[in-house]
Order: sequence, then structure tokens, then C-alpha cells
Amino acid sequence: MDKKRMAWGAGLVLVLALLNLWRWMPAFAAHQTTHGPGAPGELDLLFPQGTTAEERTSRRDLFSFAALPAAPSRPKPPAPAAPPPDFPLRLLGVVIQHGHSRALIGKGDQLFEVEAGDDLDGDYRVRGINDQEVSLWDRRSGGEVTLAIADAAGGQP
Repeated sequence: MDKKRMAWGAGLVLVLALLNLWRWMPAFAAHQTTHGPGAPGELDLLFPQGTTAEERTSRRDLFSFAALPAAPSRPKPPAPAAPPPDFPLRLLGVVIQHGHSRALIGKGDQLFEVEAGDDLDGDYRVRGINDQEVSLWDRRSGGEVTLAIADAAGGQP
């Protein structure tokens, strides 16, 4: 029984191979009879249009690199605006623990403990916190405000 199955399998593989060969034979025959401008069997190199004989025969060092032109410099984004003197929020401190930053922000007699992404008093969203500053996005104006840590007298450093 196993020999019979093997014979059927070998026959099937042979038939599929012959069908594949028959399918690709016209393309192979057409390729053999079509030659480029040179002698039969010669490799025909097609150079892009517009190249001269001198460009095709010139030698070039493939391992030397020409300096690339400098990329145009992008204008720096405007620095976030410092809060006006009568701005109601003050940054009182920043705690960075295990790579996680939290800030203590005061408004009058209220204290807010916030982290990046938190809403603050409904009008601001905390964009980022580093060891000296907190950047806030003002929902009303769409601008960004940076709060620096206040000094002991309550003013900005």
C-alpha cells in the first residue's frame, strides 16, 4: 500500500513539474531568440538616456564620499511665555521619585499636587515637569505658560 502511494505521489510531482515547464517554455524560447545590439549571447548594458561615452568610461572612486550639503536649519519654536506678574499660579516645589515627577502648585490658599497630563483648576493642563519648571497649556488662549520654582519671598527666581 505504501509503495502504491509513493508511486502516485512521484507521478503527481512529475506531472506538476512538466506542466510548469510547459507553462514557462514560450517565455524562455522568446528570451533565447531576442538579442540586443551586440552579438548573440552578449550582455547588453542599458545606460540611462543622456549619458555620454565619457561618462560611461570615466573612473570614479566608489569609496570616497563627498560632503553632503548642510540641511537647512529649522527655526526654533518660540519659547513658552513667562507668566504675567499677576498670574494666580505659583510653582512651590517638584518631587522626582523613581523617574516619576510631581509638582506642588499654589493658587491663593489652595494647593494642587499634579503630574504631567493632569488638569489644573479647569483652565490648564500640565504638559511637562522637570526639576525646575512646569509647563502648562492654557485652554482659553491655547498658549503655553512655564512656571519656575518660586523663591522664599514668593516671587520668581
